[in-house]
Amino acid sequence: MRHFGVVSGVYLIPLLLAGVGCEEKSKNPMGMTFRDTYGPSQEVIESPKGQPPVLVGKVPLAYMVDFNCVVRVINVDAKTTLAAHDCKAGQIVSIDAADGVRVGDVKVKPGPLDAASRYGIFLEVK
Repeated sequence: MRHFGVVSGVYLIPLLLAGVGCEEKSKNPMGMTFRDTYGPSQEVIESPKGQPPVLVGKVPLAYMVDFNCVVRVINVDAKTTLAAHDCKAGQIVSIDAADGVRVGDVKVKPGPLDAASRYGIFLEVK
């Protein structure tokens, strides 16, 4: 009986070793790099209507809106509203230092914007 346990253990070791390291390759197959837009000590911010942002970070930022609403873009560091614009479901809100703020194809706030500042995208139900 003991001999059987040793033999089966010998065959299991190569199988276990073959699976080591496989998980890391499948986590990021395209070699993309990601960054955390919230940073280590992000304070909680809210829109004037008390709603939290859907996205906060440094430019460039983009967000696809899920429902008809008013999009509000705020410079979080300066605590100023840059734009508020009606938005339809499926439109993309983008913030870029050179191009400014766009909702769909409409430029609602021309650039340039401060690239060092953090910006927030808020959705307000009409």
